[in-house]
Amino acid sequence: MNRWAIPGALPENLTGVAGVTPVSSRTVKRIAADPGRYYTNLHTADFSGGAVRDQLSGTPFTHPRALTADVLRGEQIYSCAQQPSGGHAFTQLGVTAKLRRGIDHSFVTPGSGPPQWIAPDGSAVRGAVVTRTPNGTANIPELVLDATQSGAGTGLLAHTRHILRLNTTGGLAATGSCQPGTQAKVPYGADYIFLG
Repeated sequence: MNRWAIPGALPENLTGVAGVTPVSSRTVKRIAADPGRYYTNLHTADFSGGAVRDQLSGTPFTHPRALTADVLRGEQIYSCAQQPSGGHAFTQLGVTAKLRRGIDHSFVTPGSGPPQWIAPDGSAVRGAVVTRTPNGTANIPELVLDATQSGAGTGLLAHTRHILRLNTTGGLAATGSCQPGTQAKVPYGADYIFLG
């Protein structure tokens, strides 16, 4: 059993391990053409011979496009609204964020969404949440979203099919009752990965 399979082996705010290493485009093309000939082997300080290893799928694939953009400035926006139970609490009204590469992030329609990302070149996508993964008690959840094109047919975000929101920090609204009609803007951070 490797240490990643042991409950509690990762810190509370991590749900997995990710990393990158430089690889030539020639090597990537060879792997994509016949992935069954290759395997992965993750080495750790505790398991220098390999902690996690496995054969890649035997199905050829097209190399995915990936773009990473972290939040430079961001706020989750909440409004104090009446709840079905009769009391008042903060509910999500929107988001405003400036990501690296000049990407703007907001809701298409405040209060109802969906979330959108617009690049400076006019390419844009809207997202629909597929999964939410808790990321500790003080942070908004990590997300996997399906993406739909909503902007220019070419550009930075033109090939995006899925969006990951990872490594979230902050962004949670205060709990308990609130004054009807008030808003709260809560700073947050995250890494967004746009996959095509």
